[in-house]
Amino acid sequence: MLSKALAFYRKLLEEYSHHVEWMRRAGISSGDHHDQQLVIGMLAISNYNSGKSMLALYEAGQGDQTLIFVRSQFEQAAKAEYFAKHKARARDFLDLEPFERYKLTQGYKIRDALRSVIVSECKKAVRNNPRLLRHQSEKSKGAARADFLAIRQALKPPSMEQLLKTLKWDPALYVTIFLFGSLRIHGSINDLRDFFEQNADGSITFAPEQDLQGPPDYLLQSSAYLVGFIGKIAEWFPGAGRQAQALSLRDELSALAKELGIK
Repeated sequence: MLSKALAFYRKLLEEYSHHVEWMRRAGISSGDHHDQQLVIGMLAISNYNSGKSMLALYEAGQGDQTLIFVRSQFEQAAKAEYFAKHKARARDFLDLEPFERYKLTQGYKIRDALRSVIVSECKKAVRNNPRLLRHQSEKSKGAARADFLAIRQALKPPSMEQLLKTLKWDPALYVTIFLFGSLRIHGSINDLRDFFEQNADGSITFAPEQDLQGPPDYLLQSSAYLVGFIGKIAEWFPGAGRQAQALSLRDELSALAKELGIK
């Protein structure tokens, strides 16, 4: 089962690389959908890199460690679908990053040079986008002043749980992919049990070189996000019959999942 899923995954990543190259050559238009194209393109590349990381881990016998990347691809897919439907929020997402970093530094002692760079980038973002000045925590007297925390609050997208509700996606995905996918990041005890053995006398021996090949399920879940993004690339960077290729890959994935008995 795993060998078939891996063979399809390699093929899928190879096909994905052609779509990414097409996207690179097509570039970003200067029209009304500029921001959405840019966001979806960035998420598509992030999705591709997550896929390459998954394949490397499976080929190294560490497939059980890939759920974090499935979680990442799930987030990328949900955000791409959301920003494709909400043009104004795509612009917000592009403007958010310096203010998000500013928020993360609050209450912590960091190097003055680093804080200065973060503040400088926030100011630059405001200069480039004067509309951000309308976001204030309370009414300013006189000229409007940039409130970086209020800007961050206004620009940030919905939480993943709220985002799924907005998209009307199955809320079970939030638990099984997003939350469970967080456990490995923090060293879940269930995962760590793979790294020791109990001897007949009750003593414990660590086994750091365990072969954790992983199930085909993660690969098929990830494949669904890869195929979905190929469809998104075809939609936002059209040409060369890419929609038909995306549909063909979707059908092939469905057939493989049926053959392996995985829904």
